Amino acid sequence: MEAIFSNVSKGVLANRCDVEKAFGMHDQDEVIRFILEKGTVQVSEKERKAQQEETFRDVVTIISVS
Repeated sequence: MEAIFSNVSKGVLANRCDVEKAFGMHDQDEVIRFILEKGTVQVSEKERKAQQEETFRDVVTIISVS
């Protein structure tokens, strides 16, 4: 099932009027294709913090080896 959400974490589907207003088109397949090609991935604060910690450890390792 393909769907466009206005808030995926809460499971809220975007209504057709909002989708057309935001993307200038109402065809769901076109909008999904647009989002996949041009959109950005949103990550949670927890995921972002884990990535920052991993990057920090990598930098420390590089510096300590030099």
